Amino acid sequence: MAITPIDISTKEFSKKFKGYHPDEVDDFLDRIVLEMESLIKEKRELEKKIKFMGEQVEHYMSLQDTLNKSIVVAQDAADRLRENAEKEAEMIVSNAQRAADEIATQSADKANRIAEETETLRKTAVVFRKKFQILVESQLDLIRNEEWSHLLEQVEPIATPTVDEVLGKKEDDTLSVDMSDLMS
Repeated sequence: MAITPIDISTKEFSKKFKGYHPDEVDDFLDRIVLEMESLIKEKRELEKKIKFMGEQVEHYMSLQDTLNKSIVVAQDAADRLRENAEKEAEMIVSNAQRAADEIATQSADKANRIAEETETLRKTAVVFRKKFQILVESQLDLIRNEEWSHLLEQVEPIATPTVDEVLGKKEDDTLSVDMSDLMS
């Protein structure tokens, strides 16, 4: 059991011959009582401080738990955001790749069509050239034909009427021109 200041101040000692001086013992005990009261008071204040600090520690621990939970939630949100951003980036890249593939396919198809059209035009040009060459050669053969030489050698003057004669005779209705005469 703990000794209290009251126990000290009420304590009485038996007196013996040649013992301690009672006033000195009483003075010393009074000082001990004051010191003990002071220590008890200090102890109570320290216990209050300890209790207060314990409550603060609990409060800070609670804040720490809350902050840790908040950090975990923020980290989870950041992870989800990053994952969503990565998925969106993958979709964008995938769409861009598909669009690029489609453009490349369309370009290749167009290039093939142009090459086919070019080849067709080239073949058509070759055929046209061949036909034109045959036509020119046949016309040249026709010009070189002896019939032309024979026609050009005959120099019989053809009597052709003048415009006035044709007009004058038409008014008179006296002219009857045989077309076969004009052609020969």
